[in-house]
Parts: sequence; structure tokens; C-alpha cells
Amino acid sequence: MEEIDLLKITEQEKNKYQDWWNGLSDNWKKAINQAAFQKGEITDDLSIDEIHDLWHSVAFRIAGPKAMFPNLSFEIGDLEGVKALKGLKILIVMNSGIKSIKSISRLINLESLFVMDNELKTLDGVENMVNLKQFYFQNNKVISLEPLKNMTDLEDILAYNNQIKDLKGITEKHSDKLLNFRILPNSNLHQREIIKLESKVGIRCLRG
Repeated sequence: MEEIDLLKITEQEKNKYQDWWNGLSDNWKKAINQAAFQKGEITDDLSIDEIHDLWHSVAFRIAGPKAMFPNLSFEIGDLEGVKALKGLKILIVMNSGIKSIKSISRLINLESLFVMDNELKTLDGVENMVNLKQFYFQNNKVISLEPLKNMTDLEDILAYNNQIKDLKGITEKHSDKLLNFRILPNSNLHQREIIKLESKVGIRCLRG
């Protein structure tokens, strides 16, 4: 971790860090100890410099026990523990039983969000992430792409192995920047609908 000059951390910052840490559930304290600091299954308090380092991180990764390279011994189930980390540009939370991303809707500095292999049914909340360029949510239970309709700066979307019913939300306005859109037919979405989108909006849909 980066060396922190504790003398440069104000009392206001220290209080903010401590309030944030004290407000976390024991599960999230254990998750951060494991995933960010490789401390094993403990809920011990972090030092002020550790919290400062985490608070100013640009990238954070959580991979549950079923992931290829796990750094967490259990599925955390929600994103409450990272919603205050507003400096994040890259967030990876995979194989973690996540059901919603609404709690991180204020992470507007995110450029890359990877929430694959979870239990998402909706993308609600992502519409506020105006700087997002990469969005991977494959292997979930998402039904609708509507929350993406105004996110025309997206360059990279992985959406396959969901329960998407139609392709509303992807429009001609996406065509200038969306270079990689990966999706597969499912029981609700037929191949002809994917072909129709390609023809209508000029976006090539990569299969899988």
C-alpha cells in the first residue's frame, strides 16, 4: 500500500473515515479485510491510513468463492460497502450474489463496471454513471436494457446469458462509440431481433 503521511490527514477526514467504517456491517468489514488487504476472515478495524488508501483507490475487485481467482471466501450479497468510494474508476464484483446496483448509482466516476456472474434482474442505477465506458453484466438475470438508453458513451457491453426480452435501450445514438456489444439469443430474445437491431442501428452484435 502507498505510504500515507498521517499528519496530512485532517481530523475531519479521520472522523469521516471512522464513521464510514463503523457504519459497515460485519460482513463488509470482513470482505474489505479479505479483498483489499488479504487479512483473512477477520472483522478487525482498519487503521486510518488503510481506510485513507482504500477511500482514494481508483480500482476495487471482489471475487466470490466460485470465481476463477477468488479473493473472498463468501458471497457478500450487496454493494453497500463500496457506495461511498466515489473515487473508483474500475469496480469488479463477480460471483458475489449481487441482486441490485442501485446502491452504487452515485459512483459517477466509474469508467468500467464488471458485475458478471451475479443475480441481477435489473440495471436500474447504472443510468447515473455518466462516465461509464465498459459495462459487463453477463451471466445474470437481467430482463431489460432500457436503463442504457441515454448512455451513449458506452464502448463495450457484455450482456449475454441473461433473460433479456428485447433490445430497447440500444439505439442509433449508441452506434458511434459502441464497438463491442456481446449478446446471445435466449428463450425471450430471438436471433431475428438481434439481426434486426444490427440492421436498424448499425451496431454489430457479437454472439457471446
